[in-house]
Amino acid sequence: MLIGIWASVLTVMSPIAMFHRVIKIQTGGQACREVWPEILLRFKIDVMYSILLAVILLLLPLLTMGSFYSLVAKKLWMVSTQMEAPSGEYRLLYSEE
Repeated sequence: MLIGIWASVLTVMSPIAMFHRVIKIQTGGQACREVWPEILLRFKIDVMYSILLAVILLLLPLLTMGSFYSLVAKKLWMVSTQMEAPSGEYRLLYSEE
């Protein structure tokens, strides 16, 4: 599984290594920018790649974390409602009888 993860990471991130160039900017400095070949620009590959990266690096982790935090919150809420007695007092979940 670990090899599969590394292979997918190398595949997804390889365009960054292939298409980044150091270019001169108007202020006289230099900047690292993506310079895509013209043939790929015709098919909007650069836009699709940026959207793919945004989904993988931003949206997917956000949804995963949100799902797991929701599960934890639900579990904690269920445990807290089980501990509360009808009179408003709290009781132990496990008694030593």
